[in-house]
Order: sequence, then structure tokens, then C-alpha cells
Amino acid sequence: MNSRKEFFRFVVGVGMYLTTGFLYGKTKDSSSLPDSVLPAGEEPVSESDPTVKALGYHIKKVTGDSSKITDKKALAKIQICKNCYNYTALNNGWGKCNVLNKGVVSSQGWCSAYAAKD
Repeated sequence: MNSRKEFFRFVVGVGMYLTTGFLYGKTKDSSSLPDSVLPAGEEPVSESDPTVKALGYHIKKVTGDSSKITDKKALAKIQICKNCYNYTALNNGWGKCNVLNKGVVSSQGWCSAYAAKD
């Protein structure tokens, strides 16, 4: 690098690269998963699956798209998978969803197909 200007461009470029990678490069980190161990032989549903996307499912309710939920107060209080009619618990943190055919969902997850248990 022959000048301060080139050095500055280099530093700004590296900073932008690292920031972009940090913001857009994360797909799923372990902090977004429930604390309990996945049931043997099971994988979590993929948030990139078309059906999962259409339902607005997210592994934790706080990271979800609340625009798909009509009653935001319900979302904040009880609208999570473990309180849903379609959810069948496999262990403390994971279960099967009757609406989604593949994988397991987090007990703390949510989607727009929530149906309260009777």
C-alpha cells in the first residue's frame, strides 16, 4: 500500500466485508436452538422449506415474523408450539407437528397454523 488513501480503502473494505458476513452469513447458530437434546434420529425442520416458510415457522417465537399473526397479544403469551393442538411432545424441547411432515419443531417455536388446545 503506497498511500494513506489506499490503506483507508483497504480498512473500510475489510470492515464492510466482515460486517456483511456477520449480518447475512448467519443461518442458524446454537443459541437459537432449544437447550434440550434432539430426539434420536430426528432433525429440526428446515426454516428454508417452502411449507415451513409459508407458515412463518421459527424455532423461537421471539425471532418470528409477527405480521403473520393476527393477535399479537396471543403470540406474546401462549402461542408457541407446546401449547398448540398440532404439537406432540417427544421430549422437553422438541416435538412433532401434524402440519409439517418432516423433522421436529421446537417446543418454543411458533407459526401461523397455531390452534389452541381444548
